[in-house]
Amino acid sequence: MTDQLAARLNAGLAHIRATVTDTVAEKSALVRSLERFHVSTRYDKLLTLEVEKLLATILSDSAEEGYALAIVGKSGAGKTHAINHALDSHPAFKPFSDGLNDFQICMRVRTPPVCSTKSLGVAILQHVGYPLSRTKLNEIEIWRLVREQLKRREIRIIYLDEAQHVLKTKKNVTEVTDTLKA
Repeated sequence: MTDQLAARLNAGLAHIRATVTDTVAEKSALVRSLERFHVSTRYDKLLTLEVEKLLATILSDSAEEGYALAIVGKSGAGKTHAINHALDSHPAFKPFSDGLNDFQICMRVRTPPVCSTKSLGVAILQHVGYPLSRTKLNEIEIWRLVREQLKRREIRIIYLDEAQHVLKTKKNVTEVTDTLKA
């Protein structure tokens, strides 16, 4: 997002804040606090075990392909919240520095609504801040850049929110999942 666009969006929020009633402002604060609140369920322990298994696989340095973890449930069931809570509460997912640069081992990306191998690669590159020009890159070039950027940034885990969009792709779902595994 450009600085100008960010400034315009912030100006719009500032306008809303300045014009709403106290009741609306209180509701906003309540919504914000509810979104931060986590209710533990029996699935939290299972999710933590899977996250630890994923980290152990990375540490073993023997994984030749990617490790996939799918969390399924009805819309609004709290899947995204549970995953974010598990990632935010584990110390391995905290940002770290090598003295020059800041890193994080996990990148969280919202899957494009119309998800192809190419659009997913572009979304990942945009998320890491890679400057994409309007030149036409093919899928092979995009994914070469994705692998390069992930390695450069020490990103070892990609959390794809709304990954069901991959299943709706017109292309072969196997193509997208195989690209992700690699």
